[in-house]
Amino acid sequence: MLPQPRRISRQHNRSDSRVDFFGRVRVIDRARDRCLNCRAENISRGGIYVCGTQVFSKGTRIALEVETKRHGPLWVEAGEVTWSKPVQRAGLPIPPGMGVRFLHMSARSRQLIDEEIARIRTRRPRPGHLRRVTPVLPEPIRVETKDIIPISSKRYLLQLLIAIVAGLAVGAFAVSVIMQKKPVLAEPPGIVQAKVVPTASKPKPKPKPLPAKKVELPVVAVKAVEGPPKVGRPEFKKTPKGWRMVLEASAPVKIKHFKLKNPPRLAVDLYQTNYTGDKKRLRSPAKFISRVRVGEQPGFVRFVLDFTGKRVPRHRVSKNNGKAVISFF
Repeated sequence: MLPQPRRISRQHNRSDSRVDFFGRVRVIDRARDRCLNCRAENISRGGIYVCGTQVFSKGTRIALEVETKRHGPLWVEAGEVTWSKPVQRAGLPIPPGMGVRFLHMSARSRQLIDEEIARIRTRRPRPGHLRRVTPVLPEPIRVETKDIIPISSKRYLLQLLIAIVAGLAVGAFAVSVIMQKKPVLAEPPGIVQAKVVPTASKPKPKPKPLPAKKVELPVVAVKAVEGPPKVGRPEFKKTPKGWRMVLEASAPVKIKHFKLKNPPRLAVDLYQTNYTGDKKRLRSPAKFISRVRVGEQPGFVRFVLDFTGKRVPRHRVSKNNGKAVISFF
């Protein structure tokens, strides 16, 4: 087997050593208006390595926003992607991501990066953070030699079991053969076996069919379809409390009413109806109602009440089974 060529690590090509740094990093490509949210793995004075599901190609000019625990976010105005490793090409030693080299940053950002690197190098590991745990193995099970059956005894027991099963099979076969062969008894001489002649049985009389009963079905009167419900001219009635206008359809229908402004009006719609009146502009005996206009729209008939005042009078509308009663107070 030929020796494989030794892989040269990127650590030999760096002028600054890197330290482990875990934080959120926002990578911004201003030329193409793109932004990636990644996380950092390590950092040095000259660059940073970020991991993410998406990466930029080699040579892309980017800006970085690095989140630190003590100093908050710091900005790197200009950086360059020196190498990238997509997800489909990522291996076990290096997670998918890209290496970024710092090109330009402010003096404040450079000072914060130096302080963060110095803090990470000088900090001590937490108690128990790198403690080696020795696995506790279970004690071996001790088996006494007197409980183990010798191989010769096992072979003897197996042969005995086979012999018992074979004997049971032979006995079952013999019993089945004996049961199939029954002994035939010889008849004494002079005795003639009587033949039993079956007597013809009388046929049973067929039951007489019951007379059919005449069932009279009820006659249901079917009304002829007369088309959609009809509504005629409104009726005005004067009561001690005021005037009342009644709109009534020939069948239950949906009724809707609402107010209109400029000028003040009251509209009442009766859906799925036909207007049977002769006039569509009606006069009202009530003085506060100047006129009643009727309009046929697709699917409904609308009654519009025009008033002489500047607003709609106080009223109440009651609807029940295709009948609308408008009471004015």
